[in-house]
Amino acid sequence: MTERNIPAVDAILREALSTVRPTHLLSEAVRRTTKGARWKGRQKMTREDALAATRVVTDLVRRHGLRATTVLQRDGRASGRGQTYRFFLTEEEMATGAISPERSLAKEISAHVDNVRAVAAAARAAGHEVDEDSMMA
Repeated sequence: MTERNIPAVDAILREALSTVRPTHLLSEAVRRTTKGARWKGRQKMTREDALAATRVVTDLVRRHGLRATTVLQRDGRASGRGQTYRFFLTEEEMATGAISPERSLAKEISAHVDNVRAVAAAARAAGHEVDEDSMMA
């Protein structure tokens, strides 16, 4: 394992990471954490991380004037309204920040990455210019 406290190593890592786009980092995370991959680390996000990702995706949907159900149905990821509950927060949950501890959230990185891509595609179809890299960031 490389020591990060060595200034030269730290500088090399910083430079390498500065040239990598968020889309590439997330695609690699999805590839490594997909079921059946050889990754030995954690494969699912914590509840806090999943909630943060859900909040971001919900915000992106609203920012572009889209509806969560429409985004997922257009992308073929949901056939009905009840299937979107794990991927998006309600208006009340977004406004108050109060999320029930029993509320089901998607914890797979791939689900949230796919949702951001679906939001980008739906926003483009609605006539918005979107930068998928900035959405992923």
